[in-house]
Formats: sequence, structure tokens, C-alpha cells
Amino acid sequence: MWQSFFMGFHRMNGSREKKIYMAGIKGTGMSSLAVHLTLAGATVSGWDSGEVFPTDTYLTAYGIRTDTDETLFDPSLWDTLVYSGAIDTSHPLVSRAVSAGLEVYSYHAYLGKLSRTSRVIAVAGTHGKTTASGCADHILQSLDIPHGSIYGSQPIGDERHTAAGAETLLVLEACEYRNHFHSYAIDTLLITNVEWEHADFFTQAENVVESFVQLVSLLPPSATLIISLSTEGAREVARRARSERSDLQLVTYGKEEGEIRYSYPLGTAVDKFSIEGIASSFKSQLVGEGFIEDLIGAALSVACETKRDLEEVLFHACSFRGCRGRVEKTR
Repeated sequence: MWQSFFMGFHRMNGSREKKIYMAGIKGTGMSSLAVHLTLAGATVSGWDSGEVFPTDTYLTAYGIRTDTDETLFDPSLWDTLVYSGAIDTSHPLVSRAVSAGLEVYSYHAYLGKLSRTSRVIAVAGTHGKTTASGCADHILQSLDIPHGSIYGSQPIGDERHTAAGAETLLVLEACEYRNHFHSYAIDTLLITNVEWEHADFFTQAENVVESFVQLVSLLPPSATLIISLSTEGAREVARRARSERSDLQLVTYGKEEGEIRYSYPLGTAVDKFSIEGIASSFKSQLVGEGFIEDLIGAALSVACETKRDLEEVLFHACSFRGCRGRVEKTR
């Protein structure tokens, strides 16, 4: 099967660009959203702690101002306030924005809003979401396909690119915490794995599985669902999808089972892998089975969504150097 957005903000309100203030802007997801919106033509600024975060340099590089004094927020200068998951609705900035009549969104609710104006590749899973999202972003850049991306890190050695036009493809990291990813409109869904996590919300492993099953139930007819069979939870989601969503384009992958099967490592070469049915092997910048699974999942999601040849897509995936804050090759 794998072989065979965004309306620019300057267009959304007539000739006037959208002005968005972000409370908790230094968070990894929030800073990624801030850059995405800036590249799409919005005026973006925000507030956060005076503590130095790894994202400070990233925001500064894109000319995004960060206030550390809450009183600098003037609601009359802004159209929208987006607040991070670390802030609740009782926060003074949120209260002032509501009182002033601004549009107010939580981070995940705003992602849901954006997802309805784009073709979306969503990357879900209890581990590997950020790496797989970054790899999909890198592949699309390498293929020169206009797209946007929102995920919780920055790609090593890559710049972010967003085309401000209707129907732009959006790569979106979709987190399961508090079922936030149920808010998103998704065209191609990659599930990297399903294990028990966020025990403060999911009281048992079965709750996590059911959350992913519900996410699959929300996919539109003929959407593409790609699942790694590396964990029992993901295998259960795949079984449920086969029995309950026969209308979906389901692609599974793994070392020993699935439509797409890979071999790794190749002998003593921990940076090489192969795909059953493809004659050539692949040499990756990343090593370790988890990273190789993320890379293959990202390649499958791009190949399925864009109808590109998987071998070509994997070639571009192998030049991905990873995301900052994960395992980085230093020499």
C-alpha cells in the first residue's frame, strides 16, 4: 500500500495578521507551537519564568519575545491567549484574557483547532513520539514538501519550515496524557508503542490501551493507521483496529511480525538495518532498536501520506541526526 495548513494567519483575519500571546511559552511543546505560528505569519510573544530554559535560545533565534513580568501582558494588544499544561484557568494571565474577551485556548485545544485546517500526520505512543515527529519533519524537509511541525524538541542541524498556505501538511506530536490527543483531527496516525505511563491519570495499563483504541475510533474513514508491534499494548490496539475499523488503511511493522518487517542490527553494524522486500540496506545516523523503530515509523507515515516510495523516504530518514535533549552523537 505504501508504494502504490495551514491558512496563513495574515489571511485568516482579512489583511491583519493574528496576534497570539502564550502563557508558559518556554515549554517544549509551547515553544514549538510559537515558532510554527511565527513562521506562518502570526505575531507571537509570551510570558514565562525568568529561569533559563533550553528553549530560550530557540525562541530568541526566531525573534520571539518572552516576558518574565506578568504585568507586561496588555490584553488590548492581542487577539488570542494560549496557555500551557503547566498553567490552569485560575492563572492571572488567563483570567485577564477571558475578562478582556480574547479567544483563550489550552495548548492541546489550540492544537486541535490547527489540526482542522491542515492535513495531519500525528505521532502518538508512550515513547518515541518526539524522535519520530522530528524524523518525519526532517524527511519532509529533505523531500522539499511544504509542511509545518509541532513537537517537543528541535531537530539537530535542521531549521523549521512552514508554508503559509491552505492545505499545508502538519506533523503533530500527539500526547495521550489526559486524553488530549482525542481533540485532534488526524489523517495519518503513527503509534510507536503503547505502555503504561502517566499513572496519575491512567490508573492501570488497560486504561492507556483503551485511550489509544478510542483515538483510533475517532479517525475518519479511509485514514491511515501505522502501528509498531513492539509492545503488547500496541498489538492489542492493532487487533482492535482490524476488528472494529476495517475501513482504515492499516499498516503494521516490526522485527518478527507485521506487513513491514525489518532486521536490525545487520551483523555487527549497529547503525545498519534492512527492510524485507527492499534489496538495499540502510545506514542510520541513530543507533539502538528504539530509535530505528522510530525512524521506520516516521518513514512509513510520510510514505503513506505523500504516496512516495518507501525506499526513497527511508534514504532521507537515515540522514536524521535526532532531536535535542535525547541521545546525541557528539563525535
